[in-house]
Amino acid sequence: MAEKLKRLWRLQWQINVATGVFSAIAIGLAYARQGLLAQLTMLPVLACFGAACWIAYKRYQLNKQRRDEIFAQLEDEQKAQLREVFDQARQERNMPPDSASPDGFTATVEQIQNQARKQAQANLPPGVKRRGNTPDAKR
Repeated sequence: MAEKLKRLWRLQWQINVATGVFSAIAIGLAYARQGLLAQLTMLPVLACFGAACWIAYKRYQLNKQRRDEIFAQLEDEQKAQLREVFDQARQERNMPPDSASPDGFTATVEQIQNQARKQAQANLPPGVKRRGNTPDAKR
């Protein structure tokens, strides 16, 4: 992915240079009182601008995807560290490990997620029924 981002970055700069060159040509033609040629030269400028915007959008999408992957990995590492800390504290107190305990970190996180999911599904205006094949939907 990093190589693709570098290629897109390089291509965007090349398109920006081409936009500058075409713009300079159009400006020169306008000063030379060649209005029609200057207007025709603005078509490649417009195409280059559109291409640069599209490449910027694609780069944004790739960066967002990479950022989300990094955040997910960091969140997983943080949860693993918290589980280790809780397991170590439970072991010192001769308690079962976190994964086997109903009041442990894992159970608490699952309980909070379930509660949030139910609240999100229950957050409907009055008189509106939830439809579809959802596991928590009332029939």
